Amino acid sequence: MTERRWDRTVRDQLALGRLLPLAGAARGAWLTESAASAALRRTGESVSGAGLGKVSFTAAEEGRAAPDAGFPAPGTARPPGPLVLTATCGVHARGTLTEVTDALRAVLARTARERLGLDVVAVDLRVAELLDEAPEPSPHDEERSGRDEEPSGRDAGDEEPGGDGEEAA
Repeated sequence: MTERRWDRTVRDQLALGRLLPLAGAARGAWLTESAASAALRRTGESVSGAGLGKVSFTAAEEGRAAPDAGFPAPGTARPPGPLVLTATCGVHARGTLTEVTDALRAVLARTARERLGLDVVAVDLRVAELLDEAPEPSPHDEERSGRDEEPSGRDAGDEEPGGDGEEAA
């Protein structure tokens, strides 16, 4: 019991959350829940009309025996196996609730599987708030949208050395 209390105290102080097994538990690779949540939150910002809240992970099949990975899992880790991603969100009433949540669910699932390497088999969204206005775009999104509009493929702030920002004819 003392060891568990110590683990929880350290985890709370560092705010890392539990360790999540990356897909293919035989690799012995883990990702902190806070790092996964931060990446998913950034990705969720790309869905127009949605604001992502709390993100958490649970084992997809509670009580299922974890596959033998050939090594012990860290003490604060979820056992290897499929995960369910659960998140709360706020939705702007501009679109239909199902359209926005379906888009958010798809983006979160794809990011969790493809970018983070988590074995997420389901995404459970709970709409906790209906927003009067669409969530404010983050500075990160504004930067990205400015770059997308630049036809030359360079960042808008890039200039040729010694140039005044205008292209030669």
